[in-house]
Amino acid sequence: MLNKILLSIVLLIPSLAYAEDGTFTYLEPGMKAPFKGTLFNDPATAYLLTLPEYYEMQCDLELDYQLGMKQEKYAFEVKDLKSQIEFLQKENSSITLQTDQRIALLEEQLRKTNKNDRPWYLAAGVAIGIGLTVGIIKGVEVSQ
Repeated sequence: MLNKILLSIVLLIPSLAYAEDGTFTYLEPGMKAPFKGTLFNDPATAYLLTLPEYYEMQCDLELDYQLGMKQEKYAFEVKDLKSQIEFLQKENSSITLQTDQRIALLEEQLRKTNKNDRPWYLAAGVAIGIGLTVGIIKGVEVSQ
């Protein structure tokens, strides 16, 4: 168990490499080098000196490209969501309007079928009752 832990620590912890600051000097043919090292010609030295700047520019370009892509993707998603919200709001208002119209139609049909004729029935019943009463009274008076 301890061996596995030590092995994972050794593999997961990166080892650090320490280097000295590099030095360079220009040499003419036939001159002795003042220090031990590798000799590069002028184009190779220029290439090595401009390499960090090149990679920094390349990184900046890639970063700008990726940020632009993400920005466009999210702008598209926001626009899509806004259009979905607009569509759903229109659909909601349309359904609400249709429901209100349906309710109004049903209320109108209900008013037509449930006419309030009770006062007329009451008046007719009272008139018929009075008429029958008067008729019965006259009929009784005539028969006596």
